[in-house]
Amino acid sequence: MIRNIAVTGGQIEGGIAQGIGYALYEKVILQNGHMANNQMTNYIMPTAEDVPPIHIYFEEIPFQYGGYGAKGIGELPHDGPAPAILNAIRDAIGVSFNSIPLLPEDLFARLNARQTVAEPANV
Repeated sequence: MIRNIAVTGGQIEGGIAQGIGYALYEKVILQNGHMANNQMTNYIMPTAEDVPPIHIYFEEIPFQYGGYGAKGIGELPHDGPAPAILNAIRDAIGVSFNSIPLLPEDLFARLNARQTVAEPANV
């Protein structure tokens, strides 16, 4: 049973946005064991404008061990977006990536390297 639709929906939307950030934006740069980009001006994360519309549907199946049949939402919503995004990119272009974030420059470099190997230079 959902105790508070607004809070639960917000938790899910936030987790999905966080997963999108992990997949496409949030690159931690370490220098001498410390985070070098530790400010909001140089650590990029998605804003509301960067996240697509999210539609949430609840299937209420009470949990017999939770108080009043409740279940926890917690951090679970952020687990799925990153692998889903990387799998969608692989399906679209035929190139797999195994690390996140997948920045545009990483994608470009991999595609450029693949093209260079596939097409020998004309001399």
